[in-house]
Amino acid sequence: MESSIQVGVSGPAVWVKVEGRGNFLNSGNLKEFAREMVDRGYREFIVDLANCAMMDSTFMGTMAGMALRLKELGQGHLHIVHCGTRSHEQSHTMLEAHEALCEAAPENVPRFKDVLDYLKQDLHQKTASK
Repeated sequence: MESSIQVGVSGPAVWVKVEGRGNFLNSGNLKEFAREMVDRGYREFIVDLANCAMMDSTFMGTMAGMALRLKELGQGHLHIVHCGTRSHEQSHTMLEAHEALCEAAPENVPRFKDVLDYLKQDLHQKTASK
């Protein structure tokens, strides 16, 4: 399956459209692009997953990192749009996995706190928008 990430700017927002698979092969390019756009002053990112067939943990982690970077700056948001049931299930599975890591080794709690907060917020927003 061919994969691509299409990007564009519309006013103050950066649009990212994932076609095919979001995975470790294209995560690095997404991370570099997002970093460059943040450096240029953009703070609103919209990720369209309508045509995303699957995401691996590296790609999800890259999106979480983008959201955390905006949070650190104290402004901006990462919005996920057209997220299907499969993506919702993946976020739920990721949350459960990270919670299990924290239960298994309490020293992981501070390490994963921001990721857990992001996933909980993401799931809450997806549930509220249904």
